[in-house]
Amino acid sequence: MPDEVSIDRFHTIPALKGLSTAELDVVDGITFTVALKPGQALFKEGDSGDGMYLLVSGGVELSKKIDTDARWQVARLEPGACFGEMALLSNQPRAATCTALTPAMLMKVPYKEFGALLKAGNIAVLKVTANLARVLSTRLTKVLADQSRLLKAQRALSTDTQKKLLTVYQHGEGLV
Repeated sequence: MPDEVSIDRFHTIPALKGLSTAELDVVDGITFTVALKPGQALFKEGDSGDGMYLLVSGGVELSKKIDTDARWQVARLEPGACFGEMALLSNQPRAATCTALTPAMLMKVPYKEFGALLKAGNIAVLKVTANLARVLSTRLTKVLADQSRLLKAQRALSTDTQKKLLTVYQHGEGLV
């Protein structure tokens, strides 16, 4: 894998859509590459959020902890995907764990440098921020649709089945 990759070839991904070559150069100026080995965690759920990533090559998995022994795969990402937008915009702790599935190369857009450009009113990062608002809005719409389907499925269950599931849940959580 090369040591450095230019962001220019990723101008079509949603987070960078509509940026001019000069604007892409501004974003490229604050990014750096990160290489991961298969099975290596990039970050863990709850870690400090310090930037966004663009997957250049390889594959990664985002997962959330369900309980002490189980994880839920939120997404499997391929080259061209970007993730970590919430950390870039708000410096919040990581909402999921990111683990490399294969050898992977990523570009990191760090929170501190991005925030300084944003505070200065740099047009490139203002455009990226607007793009990320659209990306997050699309993701939220999908989450709400998924939640609606789950609630409809729950309502379709008989009351007796719901009571049995609640009992299993409560025993599993140590509530009963």
